[in-house]
Amino acid sequence: WYLILDGDVALHGLVKTLIIMVGVTALVALAIVFFPRPLTRLLIGIRPLRRGRVGRRILRTIARYRTTLQEFRGTGRGRKAWLANVVVSVATLFARCLIGAVLLASLGVTADVLEVVARQALQFAVMTVAPTPGGSGVAEVTTIGLMAGLVPSALLISYTVLWRIFTGYAGIAIGAVVVMRDLFRAQLT
Repeated sequence: WYLILDGDVALHGLVKTLIIMVGVTALVALAIVFFPRPLTRLLIGIRPLRRGRVGRRILRTIARYRTTLQEFRGTGRGRKAWLANVVVSVATLFARCLIGAVLLASLGVTADVLEVVARQALQFAVMTVAPTPGGSGVAEVTTIGLMAGLVPSALLISYTVLWRIFTGYAGIAIGAVVVMRDLFRAQLT
């Protein structure tokens, strides 16, 4: 992760916090999938969770998750299918993070691909919790903030606009075309 920092000392605390948050979340997710009973018993054993509205809501969510997980296992797919889903999800995220590196190459900017991917992953993590729809505003500001050290200032706005088009608006446009086509076909039949 030192690649992310590369002179951006201000990002160090944020990066470290995000890495810890993602790591803890991943460990909890793995624990829930592979050891659902012991983890549920542990959470039910925490006295404050048994009291109050929030505690009951957390326990209901855990119970729903366990039921869904059991149904998933009952389909015969089980842990291998879950692991395959995780692998596909990670590959998809990695491919999405490669968009920045491809854009930089197309603009003639030489940058370490892993550093670009790491910065993009950090950006997508921030956008996930952004309070605005689709991370709008947040996406642009974080693009400028995270990529300023890699992209020449003369190209930074162009990069940001192109990046936003390819990571957001292109998918929205394609999805709109597909939905409109399906709706049009449904009206004809």
